[in-house]
Amino acid sequence: MTSHDDPEHADRMAQLESKLAFLEHTVDVLAGELESQQNEARILHRKLDALHRQLESLQDETGIEGQADERPPHY
Repeated sequence: MTSHDDPEHADRMAQLESKLAFLEHTVDVLAGELESQQNEARILHRKLDALHRQLESLQDETGIEGQADERPPHY
C-alpha cells in the first residue's frame, strides 16, 4: 500500500479540496461585493460633484462665497 492509497491521505485530500472550494467561493462572493461597492462609490462621487457644482452656482448667483467657512465675529 502506497501513501496515496492510505485512507488518511484520501480524507486529508478531500478536506483540502473542500476548503479550496469554499475559499474559491468566498473570493468570488467578495469580488462581487467589491464591484458593487466600487459602483456605489462612483455613483456617490458623481452626486457629490453635482452637489458641489450646484453649491458653487448658488454662491455665484447670491454673491455669498465662502461665508459658510468663516468663523463668526465673536471667535
